[in-house]
Amino acid sequence: MKPLWHFRPNPRWYDARPMTASRRVFAVAAVLLVAAVVSAYLPYVGVGFKQDDFGWIASSRVRHGSDWIALLGRDTGFYRPAVAATFALDELAFGMRPLGYGLTNLVLALGCLAAIAGLGRSLGLARGAALAAGAVWALNFQGINMAIVWTSGRTALLLVLFASLAARASVRHHTAAAALFTLLAMLSKEEAIALPVVLFAWAALADGHRGRGSEIGGERAPRFAVRAALKETWPLAIPLVLYLSLRATSGAFGPLSAPVYYRPTLAPLTILDNAAKYLDFAATWPAAVVLLASAVAAVVPRPGLPQTRVILLGVAWLAGGYAITLFLPIRSPLYACFPSVGTSLAAAALLEAAWSRSTERGRTRLVAAGLVLPFLLLPVYWSRNVRHAKGAQLSARWLNDLQAAGLNPGPEQVLVLQDDPRLPPTDRLPAAFGSLYEVALRDTLGHPVRAWIEPPPDGWELSGIQPPDPAAPRVVFALRNGHLVRVAPEK
Repeated sequence: MKPLWHFRPNPRWYDARPMTASRRVFAVAAVLLVAAVVSAYLPYVGVGFKQDDFGWIASSRVRHGSDWIALLGRDTGFYRPAVAATFALDELAFGMRPLGYGLTNLVLALGCLAAIAGLGRSLGLARGAALAAGAVWALNFQGINMAIVWTSGRTALLLVLFASLAARASVRHHTAAAALFTLLAMLSKEEAIALPVVLFAWAALADGHRGRGSEIGGERAPRFAVRAALKETWPLAIPLVLYLSLRATSGAFGPLSAPVYYRPTLAPLTILDNAAKYLDFAATWPAAVVLLASAVAAVVPRPGLPQTRVILLGVAWLAGGYAITLFLPIRSPLYACFPSVGTSLAAAALLEAAWSRSTERGRTRLVAAGLVLPFLLLPVYWSRNVRHAKGAQLSARWLNDLQAAGLNPGPEQVLVLQDDPRLPPTDRLPAAFGSLYEVALRDTLGHPVRAWIEPPPDGWELSGIQPPDPAAPRVVFALRNGHLVRVAPEK
């Protein structure tokens, strides 16, 4: 079945003959772009665990066959059993060795790149433009590095992977596969509940193109065909109902029961500020790539109707991707990973438009720039990855300090970790452990430990932490020169 809005790709990017020169060039380009992505993130993945990582590992452990089914009903605040399943597999394979977890994230990111490229091809983009869509997403300076370097960021990676596969299946009219991937996206992250609406909008535009519409330059302009789209995408309501039912029985918090910073707000200033920042996160890098490509090729992209439709789809995806997070008081670059799929597709359509107007020399410059620039920018990616890897590096160092000290507190003793308030927040204990320091210590030392950070991390009351009995005997470690060293408890 032909994909939506199928058009003949540029002959320079497509040749039906096996392994012609153009195919070899494409294969080399794909390998180089994957190498650039791996080089950008590999040095910083799997350097340790931090904050939520410890909670994910602890709450996702499976030891019996029934535990896999139990993941669907475990109450961990959020409801993300697909993410929990990946942590369970990692824990079985790697134990508490962080490198395997980090490599899993990197493989998921490469899977996202491939899925977005496949989606671009299904929308009619030429092979080169579709590959560019995946690369633009993977090399975005905002959000993607956090999703890859921070182990818990795989929630966003799984959302993007399954959502892109769902969209590709929907575009190809593979209804059952689209429903399955939509459900998996919802089981990965809450923003996916907007995915059926996004795919309905896509189908409405597609069916509008197939039906009647006004003529522009001899081509039929799209219109919005609601009835046809409902007929095509109504099965996507099934995974939505199933997801909401599973979530309701799990005890996961909802919009009214969530912590204050996760409860939606209608405050105009917050929404406007979020809109500006999130547009920057998702659109600045793709826009910069298009502007640079236009300058290198010395052309102004003039998208035809096929490219314009892909741009419209990208805008619809961008809006749907932020439909929930736009109204949250808390802001995170991770929230940009899902909407960035839309801006990456739109950028790829504009790049294809620029390519179609370029001269032979301009196309050579475009290919060279597209393959060299990611490697030239590697120092920038590395410098931005440091802050996301730092907390994990610190936790690995401090846990090693405690192990090297032969720490073995008795059941009545309290392990007190004295923080240094003079240090910047990124160098202090909460940056590594958050409120999950007891979980981190238990899994590192192999037995439960009653612990306390002094002074306690922000929001400790909301996390359910209880201060220790002042009369309990204490084992005290203090943060000194970047290490935890044992000190005599105060009398």
